[in-house]
Amino acid sequence: MKSLRDVFKFNGGALFVAAMLAASFVCGSLSAASVGARGIVAHRIVVKHPGIDDNKPQAYILSQVLDERGHPVGYSMEMDSVVCTENLCKIVTVTMDWDAMGDYRSYSVADGSVLEKALIPDENTRPKEKTAESVPSERDQAWTAFTEEDHAKLHQILSDRSSILKEQRLSDLTGYRDKSRVDAMSGATPLTVRESVVQGAALSSYHLWHWANGEVCAIARELTHQNCSEELLLKFLASDDSQYTLFALEHLQQHQLFAPSIVSAVIEVMDRGEDAQVDSGLAYLRLALPDQDALYENLSRIFEKSSGDTRIQLLGLLEAEASISGAQLDKLSVGLAEADSYYELHLFLGLVEKHKHVSEQLLLHVSRFLENENFFVARRAYWFLDKQMLNEQLTRQMEAFRKKCENENRSLD
Repeated sequence: MKSLRDVFKFNGGALFVAAMLAASFVCGSLSAASVGARGIVAHRIVVKHPGIDDNKPQAYILSQVLDERGHPVGYSMEMDSVVCTENLCKIVTVTMDWDAMGDYRSYSVADGSVLEKALIPDENTRPKEKTAESVPSERDQAWTAFTEEDHAKLHQILSDRSSILKEQRLSDLTGYRDKSRVDAMSGATPLTVRESVVQGAALSSYHLWHWANGEVCAIARELTHQNCSEELLLKFLASDDSQYTLFALEHLQQHQLFAPSIVSAVIEVMDRGEDAQVDSGLAYLRLALPDQDALYENLSRIFEKSSGDTRIQLLGLLEAEASISGAQLDKLSVGLAEADSYYELHLFLGLVEKHKHVSEQLLLHVSRFLENENFFVARRAYWFLDKQMLNEQLTRQMEAFRKKCENENRSLD
């Protein structure tokens, strides 16, 4: 029979490696004691948890897992499942795992141990009028082991970094308004909160969520920052997971690492990147390529090779530029051959008009849009070209476009 660790362990293969270093810890304090050059490194950390002793800092041991190259691949730590005094509920030691980015992955309990929840009477079986006899005392509260469904729900709760538990007050979760006594909920608790916990295990849900998503995450992330190498950064940049690429881009900017292999990898990220990757990638390239001509040479390649969404994002970022030379705009114009949407052309021509640049090369690239199947794209190109001094060939092309629009009863106004 599989253990709970096997059943509820995040099924993503070996925990992926993460990286990067920040100068100081924002949350908690940290000191490390190595227990081996490879394998596991134990770190003594001091963190605050909103459910423990009025949020006073406590010391714990965070285990850092390293691969054969010494790169961090994950973290784990033991903690109590819930704070509960006077033996009113069972406290179980939980081992929680995070990936190298400090993101929660899984939890497990030791063989022979079980998480428990309070048995809550069905609403239909409760007396309509409460009496002293009908309300169970705190010490009479019945408990039962988590079911498989409870474990699955708890894992889902812990995986939700934006859970309402982040802002919820602990006192609002308990039926008796005493965080040390019961692991239940009052009937007046808002439905949105009730759905964000395991029924009968509100305190456990709250307690473990703040472990899964609290200060330990930031500390783990900083520890990974300390173990970065060029090899690891390149691995992150090649990842399909944007969290890893963004982490690498953040590290590269902080530490101003500009090796040619790194710069090339960042350009590849921007080619395939989402908006946030394009933003961070451009910020990095500005540092790595202080020569503006070199920067725009590479931006031109990205503009030409990337998708329409990436081109739109890049053009949007360049809108804020105070100065872009004509030569740089000409380089970008090469990528217009791949543009296929009105917005791409519109943003690019907006840059050209803002910086008051016209060249034969640019006019030639824009004139190709007169043949675009989308009339609105073709008309945007026409509006721009109609304001320019054109050679004989482009003049004939413009006249042919006007006649075509007239024959099709299309307005150019």
